[in-house]
Amino acid sequence: MERLCMGCMGTYDDQFDVCPHCGYVFGAPPEQPCYLWPGTILTGQYLVGKVLGLGGFGVTYVGWDSVMERKVAIKEYLPSEFATRMPGQQKVTVYSGEREQQFAEGLERILEEARGLAKFEAVPGIVQIYDCFKANGTFYLVMEYLEGVSLKTYLEIHGKMPPWQAVPIILQVASAMETVHKAGMLHRDIAPDNIYVLNPDEPEKLEAKVLDFGAARYAANGYSRSLTAIMKPGYAPEEQYISCKDQGSWTDVYALAATLYKMLTGITPEDAMERRVRDRVKKPSRLGIKIDKSVENALMNAMNVKIRDRTQTMEAFSDELMAAKVRERKGTREKQEGGIVPRWAAVLVGLWAITAGAVMVLIVTGVIEAGLLAQDRSRLEPGMVRVPNVVNKNADEAEALLNMESLGMSRDTMVYSDQIPQGVVLYQEQAPGSVLPVNSVIVVEISMGRENDD
Repeated sequence: MERLCMGCMGTYDDQFDVCPHCGYVFGAPPEQPCYLWPGTILTGQYLVGKVLGLGGFGVTYVGWDSVMERKVAIKEYLPSEFATRMPGQQKVTVYSGEREQQFAEGLERILEEARGLAKFEAVPGIVQIYDCFKANGTFYLVMEYLEGVSLKTYLEIHGKMPPWQAVPIILQVASAMETVHKAGMLHRDIAPDNIYVLNPDEPEKLEAKVLDFGAARYAANGYSRSLTAIMKPGYAPEEQYISCKDQGSWTDVYALAATLYKMLTGITPEDAMERRVRDRVKKPSRLGIKIDKSVENALMNAMNVKIRDRTQTMEAFSDELMAAKVRERKGTREKQEGGIVPRWAAVLVGLWAITAGAVMVLIVTGVIEAGLLAQDRSRLEPGMVRVPNVVNKNADEAEALLNMESLGMSRDTMVYSDQIPQGVVLYQEQAPGSVLPVNSVIVVEISMGRENDD
């Protein structure tokens, strides 16, 4: 008899315990106790398989739709900050108190956004939503299963892309997002890991779709630090750090342009908040990239830090990318009160910078304890905090330390390491001692230990 594999939903002879297609072992338990067991059936229609991916707010499983007889992806709303699942149970356990209310509000908002996304089933550049329902005390989203790889993975494998290959992908995404924007919705998390390349083996005509509109990022309605401030440094524009009111189509335009910059140069753009102070982002041509001047101008126009200087819509961004001649729009500067800075003041600023740099060296090398920074909090501008050092700390300890400073932590990146023990932070993207707005999310890399460990 044939057996349905819970790893890939392919079939094979049940006399074998290992799937010849994907290597999944029959009867293997879930990787974490809080995940659904492979073989779980939802609403009598959807068979749950192994976990495909996870984030702070949900788990995505491979699945099988027994009615339509097709492979699907099933996303379960399971925000680790608000809820968990006890071993041996299907129903989600929601934490009591205020978090129970936050979980409920988040669930309703995700359901609302899922219904909105379902309206775009005819849009070729957006992953299709097949079904959404409540079960087990939480919410499930059944989506089109996509064969292929994320753009992030594609770039890791193939490296940077020439303009003739990169621009068509961006145009596909821009076209899809134009439809979404006209319906009054935003993505707010466009980046290489949320764009999927469907046919990575056909480099001459790559096709792409947009994933993860991520309603969960706004689900807590201000209660939760980590749910309200999920942003990817380098791709999120300044308004996402500052104000929800100023966000619009231009917010996604910036993120898509930053994605194009990454595709062309292989470099993640400098974070928008750092660019506000000193913009060090170099044009691709200055990095040795062969690119048409008009395409480059279109890219830089869409990556302007200030909203008023930036390309405003996806349609305008697409038009400029395809135009024969595009003029670069220089970013405007804020007017400085008091006129020209006196020479003596400039000298003092320079001396202060040198002193501050020396202090940072002492902090990083451990001469000055990081705890002393707490005494300096009152000197920071309102709404700003200093980033602590979480490298070489256990991931849970690191997250707790960041939460104490009103910061969140992204656990999305896991890497093998021969030196760093499993579960320990081996890298943080935002430097210790740097100043960020409260609710910012610190991107870290967490060790998975040696690759050949059992």
